[in-house]
Amino acid sequence: MTNKNTNNIDIASKIRSKDLLRITDKEIEALIKFCYTEQCKSFILGYGLSLSEINDKSAKWRFRYTFGGKRHDTNFGKYPSVSLKAARDKAIKYNEQINMDVNPIMEKKVLIEEKRKNKKLKLNI
Repeated sequence: MTNKNTNNIDIASKIRSKDLLRITDKEIEALIKFCYTEQCKSFILGYGLSLSEINDKSAKWRFRYTFGGKRHDTNFGKYPSVSLKAARDKAIKYNEQINMDVNPIMEKKVLIEEKRKNKKLKLNI
C-alpha cells in the first residue's frame, strides 16, 4: 500500500521532470493540493512560469524573467480561472518577445496606453 504523502511527492517529482508543454490540468490540480498540504509557497513549472499564493483549490500564475539586467515579475491571473493552456501560451509568447529583445511588460503597457489614447480620440470626434 502506498501512502498519500508518497503519492503527492511522486506528483511533484513527476511534474518537475516534465516539460511545461506536457503538463496536464489534472497534474496541476494534484500539484495545487500537494502544495497546499505541504505548505509550499510556490512551484516553478519552467519557461519562467510558476504557481504561487497556493490555497486548497487555486493558485496564482506568476511569470518571472530578466530583461536588460533587471528581474521582472508579473502575474497571469488565478488557476482555474486562467487555464493551464492560457498561462502556458502567454509564457511562450512572452519568452518569444524576450528573445526578440522586447520587454513583454513594457509592450503590454504601450498597447494599453495606445488603446486608451484611441478611445479618447474617438470620444473627441
